[in-house]
Amino acid sequence: VLATALPLWSKKDDMKYGLWTICLRVDKPDIAPYPVELCTSVWTHGECQGLYDSTKAFSILSIGFTAACSVISMVIIRQRKMQGYKLTCIAWSLCILSMFSFMFSLLCWVFWLSFAESICNNQPKIHSYNASFVLQIAASGLMLFGSLLACAGAYMMATDEQLNAHHSHA
Repeated sequence: VLATALPLWSKKDDMKYGLWTICLRVDKPDIAPYPVELCTSVWTHGECQGLYDSTKAFSILSIGFTAACSVISMVIIRQRKMQGYKLTCIAWSLCILSMFSFMFSLLCWVFWLSFAESICNNQPKIHSYNASFVLQIAASGLMLFGSLLACAGAYMMATDEQLNAHHSHA
């Protein structure tokens, strides 16, 4: 969420680029007696519009799927008495949702990388990555780890359920 909100995805010269705003640092005594940062809503057009919009969309999707994973995790924790097929289904749904969360987070920074390395509307490449970009990569790593844990937990629940079913028939 922090990576999505901050205008620190890339920085070039006196410009800071974010998903929602672009900020320009003005350090000219004739305009202002002290350095000022002017920010405006981002508007893109032309060749790179799709890359930029895709980055924003995948960021929002990643946050949404992460929130869904949190809700399902809390349901699993609160329903300690639930066992069997229902619990296993919920665990597998958590596994699938967490994989989507990871995939969208990964696509978010991949599309930003493509945007920053593209020549858009005859403007030079940005070639710069800042704190929000790094946070998004770190979030992708955490989401990968979380999805591996969720899938391992679902697998363990499924195999435990099969073992219990096998032993009860014996």
